[in-house]
Amino acid sequence: MDHGSNDEQRSAKIVMNTNFMRLGVLILCSWIWGSCLFIAHSASDSRADRSKLKINEILASNINDVKDEYNEDEDWVELYNEGEAAVDVGGMYFSDDPKKLSKFQIPTGMSRHTNIPPGEYKLFWFDGEPKEGPYHVSLKLSRKGEALLLTGSDGQTLIDSVRFPLQRNDISYGRDPKDTDRWLYFKNTTPLQPNNAEETANNVAKDPVYSHEEGFYGSPFELSLSAPSDATIYYTLDGADTDKKTG
Repeated sequence: MDHGSNDEQRSAKIVMNTNFMRLGVLILCSWIWGSCLFIAHSASDSRADRSKLKINEILASNINDVKDEYNEDEDWVELYNEGEAAVDVGGMYFSDDPKKLSKFQIPTGMSRHTNIPPGEYKLFWFDGEPKEGPYHVSLKLSRKGEALLLTGSDGQTLIDSVRFPLQRNDISYGRDPKDTDRWLYFKNTTPLQPNNAEETANNVAKDPVYSHEEGFYGSPFELSLSAPSDATIYYTLDGADTDKKTG
């Protein structure tokens, strides 16, 4: 009986099995490392994509402008994706308070509604009625002006923000398409479309100055209003909106 031959065969099998194990370990390590690189690369790309997301236009006093799906005149905020990849805004936050960045979270798991393709826009209604759908926000915009902030899904990473001044009825406030760091008033709003630099309204008059602060008074008093010499003051006594016909 040739014991030497059997020993050599067993040794050869052990060597082959060991080599296969080493090869398997190398393949596994390579796969794991490749996955790690892919995950890290994807996360990096996602952060880069989010940085291309901009608050592009707002309307804080919608009286007779575009209506929502319930045929209601609601204030709105337009987001624009200026990047080259789609961005899902689901899970991100809107806030009007720099100290509380996570006041309202855009619904998650609804990418059909919350995904913004490159070069496209998405409109959100700031009507305080989030139950009306994924585009409706629990916050409202102040006509007197305030901060508006868009934060990442961690509730901390600021993506974009604007502090807008006093607003006028049906006049929007948005980025100058020729200089996106500059904000302008637009007399013709352009929801879900590029802002029109030819339709600006930067000669918007300032609010009149009142001789008394707003509030409740227990006795009559004389109220005077003042405005720049080139402006005309219109007013009503019943709280209705003013125009040239009614006030």
